[in-house]
Amino acid sequence: MRAVVAGLMVLAAASSAHAAGENIEEAKKHFCLGVDAYDQGKYEAALQEFQEAHALSHSAALYFNMAACEEHMDHFQAA
Repeated sequence: MRAVVAGLMVLAAASSAHAAGENIEEAKKHFCLGVDAYDQGKYEAALQEFQEAHALSHSAALYFNMAACEEHMDHFQAA
């Protein structure tokens, strides 16, 4: 769960900076889906959700979350 906390804080900060941004709201949805998948051990699904959140938000903190997923899938070079 620690892996996803950093991304949540950054998305929350981005949300206040772009209060009307639909992309940020959509990114938060993908982030939450990623957190749920990560907590259930569904790392491939979590990775896809974090990647989508990153594509929408451009939050660098999500790289940490994506790397944690890659690590759990034994994709050490990608992590």
